[in-house]
Amino acid sequence: MALTTRDRILRAAIAVVREAGLAGATTRAIAESAGVAEGSIYRNFEDKTDLIRTAITEYLLPDFIELLRSLPSRVGTKTPQAHLRTVATRALAFYRDVLPMWSALSANVELRESFRSHTRGGEIGPHLAISGVARYIELEQQRGRIPPHVDPKAAAQMLLGSVFQQAFFAQLVGEDHMPLPDDKLVERTVRTLLRT
Repeated sequence: MALTTRDRILRAAIAVVREAGLAGATTRAIAESAGVAEGSIYRNFEDKTDLIRTAITEYLLPDFIELLRSLPSRVGTKTPQAHLRTVATRALAFYRDVLPMWSALSANVELRESFRSHTRGGEIGPHLAISGVARYIELEQQRGRIPPHVDPKAAAQMLLGSVFQQAFFAQLVGEDHMPLPDDKLVERTVRTLLRT
């Protein structure tokens, strides 16, 4: 099925911000990358701020949010280690995709405030990932599959924080300068967090 103009613009916005940063992500550059007229952006979005915010909230977040929402249904299946490795791996990929967009948000007051206003309702934001993983850990503790001494909120924040830091520093200095490759970081972090 062919992508809609709106979807092509959203994909192009993500790609252009990733490659050129916010300053280089002009509406002209985004339109050119999407293969549409520049006016198409304004027919689908209020302005560039709306486009960037929409790219994050509608295009990048849904898959990751779905994974987090599915965690309670995974309790008692496979091993907690396997599920937490999946979460960490998917979070790392998500952070790699979204970091250039978040960097754009952080650098632009209007974008940052627009995004914050959307997170105030509590339906999006980093707190959801932490609370979702923490709840999964609590549920596995109730089944005796994760040791009781593990603090669910701290473990969730450490797990997600470690992969966020990996994505951030790899973007900053390059993946070849990271002390651990992604798979080893994920494996060792999960093993360390769940150590008995």
